[in-house]
Amino acid sequence: MKKPEINSWYFIVYYVRYMLKPHTSITISKTSIEHPLQAGFKKTIGEPAGQIADYEYIFSDGSRVHVREYKDIYEVHWDVKSPTVDLIA
Repeated sequence: MKKPEINSWYFIVYYVRYMLKPHTSITISKTSIEHPLQAGFKKTIGEPAGQIADYEYIFSDGSRVHVREYKDIYEVHWDVKSPTVDLIA
């Protein structure tokens, strides 16, 4: 099995979802990784925070990895529930 690279969305999703607490963000340079849509994320909406766009990867339990796109970086964290699955949670 190929070892995931730090600059792969596979590694980032795993790290954010399983190593960090919810809403704890990391930043990634846009020049070091492919666009989230090319990695299977879906475009979504998020609370305005100056971002260009929002993307999410939803897990079977309704949690998600949320990506905010800014000019030069992606900001990535995970949420206990995606608002597209459970708006109240």
